[in-house]
Amino acid sequence: MKFNRFYFKYTLPFLLVFVVAACDFGSTNIDPDNPADAPQESLLPSAQAHMAFAFYGDASRYAGHFTQHFTGTANQHFNFSQYDFFSDDVVNLWRNLYEDAFPDLNLIITKSAEDGATTYGGLGKVMLAYWLGSTTDLFGNVPYSEANLGNENFSPTFDDQQALYAEIERLLSEGINDLQSTSSTRNPGSEDFLYSGNLGQWVKLARFLQARNNLHLIKVNGNSAATAALAALDAGAFESNADDADFVFTVTEGNPVSQFEAARAGDMRMGEFFVELMKGKNDPRLPLFVAQDGNGEFFGSPVQADLVTAEASPVGPYYTTPTTPVSFGTYTEQKFIEAELRVRLSGANDSDANDAFREAIRASLNRVGVANDDINTYLADKNLTGTVDDNIRQIIEEKYVALFNNFETFTDWRRTGFPDFPSATGETIPRRFPYSQESVNFNTNTPSFDITDRVWWDQ
Repeated sequence: MKFNRFYFKYTLPFLLVFVVAACDFGSTNIDPDNPADAPQESLLPSAQAHMAFAFYGDASRYAGHFTQHFTGTANQHFNFSQYDFFSDDVVNLWRNLYEDAFPDLNLIITKSAEDGATTYGGLGKVMLAYWLGSTTDLFGNVPYSEANLGNENFSPTFDDQQALYAEIERLLSEGINDLQSTSSTRNPGSEDFLYSGNLGQWVKLARFLQARNNLHLIKVNGNSAATAALAALDAGAFESNADDADFVFTVTEGNPVSQFEAARAGDMRMGEFFVELMKGKNDPRLPLFVAQDGNGEFFGSPVQADLVTAEASPVGPYYTTPTTPVSFGTYTEQKFIEAELRVRLSGANDSDANDAFREAIRASLNRVGVANDDINTYLADKNLTGTVDDNIRQIIEEKYVALFNNFETFTDWRRTGFPDFPSATGETIPRRFPYSQESVNFNTNTPSFDITDRVWWDQ
């Protein structure tokens, strides 16, 4: 993580003060009577903090019940694991996305165009592309083109996801060009908690996002999507774990998992499917991601309602450590993306695909601190030797472990059908989030929906 530690230590707690109290940021740091006066230097850390907390708090935790990383054992989270997931449940998430992060990002872009801070605007466009891609992947069609008009429009339209994906690509392409500008009046600095203003790193993140977003379109665009994704990587994306876009919370304002476990201990436990998959592979990350139960065992709760047990293992020490980062993009994920793309484009026996697959696993193990001897032992039998479908299953299952507490695994399952989870209820597993109850109540343009509906790219 590259940031000014003095600025982070004394500024971020104020940005996150509402997180601990209620898992909701409440109001933004923008004066509602004069929002255009907020400088980019103040808007950027606020937007990054809101996004890190929203996407790797509620969003990843909710999705993690559908992907069975977690099993809900009490209160709302028990219901989530039984697919009782309603509009009331996402009110705080929707607010954090639309009342906080989205206006901050738009102001960064608007003000940068006005004052000639081109590279600042490029950074804002990359962040907005991340925000938009993540939001539409979770909810489907969402407000965007009319969503920042304030009093001018209280019922913004819900833009079609296909059009939103085109907008994401536009933002990333323009963002890359802006970040490479040599005429910017000023550049981001220590207020950037991801890269401390390193513009080359932001270009790499943008290309990583281009690859990820094209991968999402495999079902609708086939090999052309895979070709576009690989081209984005070849243009110059991440090169090692040092490029990871990590956001680090503080000891007192810890990452979202640590905050949830401190405030709501007992509402969820580790999922049986996830724990048994790791145990079956002798995965050295098991004691990092999964804590021991009361009997000193690694035990995941079954997801079926009559078998759910609060005696199962809690979340392990890796993510319950407050300063463990959440990441907007990692070299680990990128190498898994590359492995899948090469299998799809070149077939089952592609050596470059196998090399990328093994490097993805190594990167994940290194990232969480596994010892070299244990890494080599785990990698000894990790090779892609099956059919195309077998290899994609193997890639996605390893990625599912490596991206623990990342809602991208929910997208991977919808894209590929892997891993093959058992249904908790015998009914269809949810494939999208519901719209916020506030949107349902007050925005007459809110579409009808069912959480088993497929979003556009999931056809």
